[in-house]
Amino acid sequence: MVINTEKCWAGSTPAVARNLLQDSGSQKEMRMEMTKPIKRNNGEVEWEQKPGDLYVVTGVLANGQRFKPITTSSWRHANGINLFRGTKWLLRNGKRYRILSVYN
Repeated sequence: MVINTEKCWAGSTPAVARNLLQDSGSQKEMRMEMTKPIKRNNGEVEWEQKPGDLYVVTGVLANGQRFKPITTSSWRHANGINLFRGTKWLLRNGKRYRILSVYN
């Protein structure tokens, strides 16, 4: 698809091209939404556990030093780690998906 992005007298793209750009962006977001394994609903996080899933815990200690990422195959283990400040991730197919973030 070719989108005309000529400059108008006001210095912005034409309205038609702008709408097409927004539509293509929203379609891309819809595809990304369908592939994300994590669903958020009213503060609750859900995902379907699959064989090969790993969980990664990253963060900062209370004195400001980063700690090495902790990788485990058990969500119970990852969820049991007390974080001062950090994130718990689902690692699936080499990509990280944020499950939980802690900010103190």
